[in-house]
Amino acid sequence: LPVAVRGSAGLGSLYAAAPAEAPAVASFVTALRSAAAAWAGTVVVLSAPATVRAAVDGWGPVPGLDLMRRVKDSFDPGGLLSPGRFVGGI
Repeated sequence: LPVAVRGSAGLGSLYAAAPAEAPAVASFVTALRSAAAAWAGTVVVLSAPATVRAAVDGWGPVPGLDLMRRVKDSFDPGGLLSPGRFVGGI
């Protein structure tokens, strides 16, 4: 998979662009998340076509998701403010 990468690993942020179909990108993101986990890092999909977004969770695993849901529910019990826009569909 041809990938263009920019950023600084020393500063903790790398950006990758992959011109490919959804299954290949989903596999690539899964592999990156496995590698990043070894260094307690994360991989987030910032921008992608709808086909890729349907194939891969843009946020990936999120520690503290239950706490985030409880906080969201306490401030927005009706779920009116930006529903489904954040991690885990919050």
